[in-house]
Amino acid sequence: MEKFLFSKLRLEMWLVLLIAIAFGIGTVLFGTIAYNRALHRPAPYAGWIGSTVESMVRFPGLVTRILSGNIDEHTANVLSHDLPAGFTYAADVPEPNYVLISRYDGDIRRSVVELADEADGKVLLRRVMEDPKRFAFPVTASKLQVLPSADPSTMRSVHPLLTSDGGMLVHFESAALYKLDACGGMEWKNSEFVFHHSLNLDHEGNIWMPGTGLSPETANAFDPYYTTRDDFHDDYIVQLDPAGNILFSKSILEILSENGLDNRFYDFDQYQYDPIHLNDIQPVMSDGPYWQKGDVFVSLGHLNMLMLYRPSENRLLWWTQDQVMHQHDIDVLDDHRIIVFNNRRRNAAAGTFVSGHNEVLMYDFTTDKMTPVSNALMAELGVATMNQGLQDIAPDGGLMVEETNSGRLVRTTADGKLMWQYANRAADGTAFTLNWSRYIPRAEGDQILQSANSAACTAE
Repeated sequence: MEKFLFSKLRLEMWLVLLIAIAFGIGTVLFGTIAYNRALHRPAPYAGWIGSTVESMVRFPGLVTRILSGNIDEHTANVLSHDLPAGFTYAADVPEPNYVLISRYDGDIRRSVVELADEADGKVLLRRVMEDPKRFAFPVTASKLQVLPSADPSTMRSVHPLLTSDGGMLVHFESAALYKLDACGGMEWKNSEFVFHHSLNLDHEGNIWMPGTGLSPETANAFDPYYTTRDDFHDDYIVQLDPAGNILFSKSILEILSENGLDNRFYDFDQYQYDPIHLNDIQPVMSDGPYWQKGDVFVSLGHLNMLMLYRPSENRLLWWTQDQVMHQHDIDVLDDHRIIVFNNRRRNAAAGTFVSGHNEVLMYDFTTDKMTPVSNALMAELGVATMNQGLQDIAPDGGLMVEETNSGRLVRTTADGKLMWQYANRAADGTAFTLNWSRYIPRAEGDQILQSANSAACTAE
């Protein structure tokens, strides 16, 4: 009897020991995968085990949002103002134009696109993002492409562009590009790349967009270690014609490699699954002493880099990493100056934060100097979107700045004074994000409204 009890006790001790060892190995494995994935490094067992770990890590945040009642991903995650909903004017608008406001409407829980008159804020044209089924497309890279879900409240219309025929170009971030007609019908869609961030037209009416390639293996041509994760982002500059056909595409990594900048692929030679983070392509609209039509300015957020690239020659004409910190929008001001929305975002052990406030930087090619624009007002208003953000140039020389995370637009005069602000708030006062808005000159907006109002749309 004693021998039996001893044997049973010894078996139980071995079981406890094996469970402890298994728990220890599992804890180390879990921690290793979570740590490496947080730092965007290739992790061991990165398949279903890695995906399971990521889901487990995200679960507490989901529970927190549900318990707090904040399950809507579109609420302002950084609120820097206490403005009421809509436009708040600080000065008269002497020559009012239009504002194309892309926002999440918290009252109806939908992304909407609204063309508003700058003079009084009246909405003259409104598009609501509905019916996700019609935006479906073939998924060939499931770790990169994101289909619109069955819940239309999750759709986020990023940097939409109203066309002269009353239609609209739009995408939903990490998905396809779509052209809708004046009645909201689908004219075409293109899912050859994972389209994201900005959408701009060139002098011929062609479309330029950042796009992530669907086959990361192509990066093997210049770096065989870039494909250790199947969600690797190989960002391309992509040009499409007005019918949605690809005219030109080129990997940013290839551009850097072929122009002698292999050492800029990632900081301190540390692997990143999203090393470039291409977030804006700005076509040059007219010739000048430093560029010509057909060239494009490019913003690379994760490299803190701006580039001027000539696709016809596959040549970098200029690039810099000075002063910019996770910048986004880049615009051509005149024949020798550009302006850039500089987030001044920093990543540190304590987390991600904006260093002070956002800036609009002006770079002068004649003097090789970068200087802030309307800096005092940006500081006074506390404009500090951590992610995204943009500026548009008004015909009078002023700026419209979008503080995306806080759901605010700021319009300045040419001499840096405040003209108006806009806040995206629901009826209950909750602030929601913006989705990359645009400033529209009067003549262009008038043409859009005329086409939209004359369209013979029939209710289904």
